[in-house]
Amino acid sequence: MANTLEYLDCSYYHRDSYIYKWGGVNQNGISDLKKLRTLFCNSNGNIHDVNHLSGTLEVLGCSGHIYYHIDQYGISKLKFLRELYAKSNQEINNVKGKNLFSLQPSTTTMVSCKSSV
Repeated sequence: MANTLEYLDCSYYHRDSYIYKWGGVNQNGISDLKKLRTLFCNSNGNIHDVNHLSGTLEVLGCSGHIYYHIDQYGISKLKFLRELYAKSNQEINNVKGKNLFSLQPSTTTMVSCKSSV
């Protein structure tokens, strides 16, 4: 599976907004994945870094609680990121050396960078 899996959703969907539990897939669980193009790990506090996917990852969902998510360092080496979903993730503010709010639509689509509060 490490050489074939292209899509993974290991997000944690919680019902009670005051209780944050982590998804079952952790950093070790994704470390051997070679072909992953789409990863959703929203509110998964066990995943902090996806730089090992720098040659393949195109879509990343890392929204979630302010303390449990991928931060700026965890995406710093991504080369092919086209879509980033990071609602309520205030630790990410720059992709490929460009401010997220000034990216051209043809490169990376930033769906939501800051919390709507």
